[in-house]
Amino acid sequence: MTLDSILADLVVAAIVLACLWRAIRELTPALYRRIASTVRRLAGMPLAEKPTVAAGCDSGCGPCTGCSRSQAASADEQPLSFQPPKR
Repeated sequence: MTLDSILADLVVAAIVLACLWRAIRELTPALYRRIASTVRRLAGMPLAEKPTVAAGCDSGCGPCTGCSRSQAASADEQPLSFQPPKR
């Protein structure tokens, strides 16, 4: 084996591992979180703390802000209606 073939094999292996990591993260998030926490624990990095209070929709724990607003349309909102073009 030459140095070029070893380097090419390492590059291909790195690309395959990156794609595998991305696929695991996208398709199986629970497995990804478990693997990531194991790697963090082995590396001595701090783990994310679990929330102590039950996270409701209006707890502000995530990017979702839709639940804190009223589900019913407010008085200043009007329903969208389409009119056919006049001939």
